[in-house]
Amino acid sequence: MYERAIAVYEPLTKYQPVLKGDLVKAIFASGQLAHAQGNYGEASKAYRHALLYLDNHPGRDALAASRILWSLGDTYSAWQKPRRAQYSYKKAKRLLIQEYGADKIAAIWVTETAPPSPSAR
Repeated sequence: MYERAIAVYEPLTKYQPVLKGDLVKAIFASGQLAHAQGNYGEASKAYRHALLYLDNHPGRDALAASRILWSLGDTYSAWQKPRRAQYSYKKAKRLLIQEYGADKIAAIWVTETAPPSPSAR
């Protein structure tokens, strides 16, 4: 599914490394689509490819990497592979803590997962 994007962008990234970000986004979107369609094997493959390109991208974005890892964990969970899911979730969390610190991550997590206040309803 995303192989066409790789065929087009990969040669260009040699001369314009900034395009790797676009390639990662295209592969990630392909993984999201495959997951939504229940094609967990293809989604897993796409997410892992996205991580490979992101790891080789100058100025690697920890937030993007953790988002891909979390999506990979969701895919493994839906695919009934709990050990792999847990590993992906832990790796995503560890990456965020390394980049931003445990205090900030805890604050973001509480904010994102808190139920809506009565006034927000």
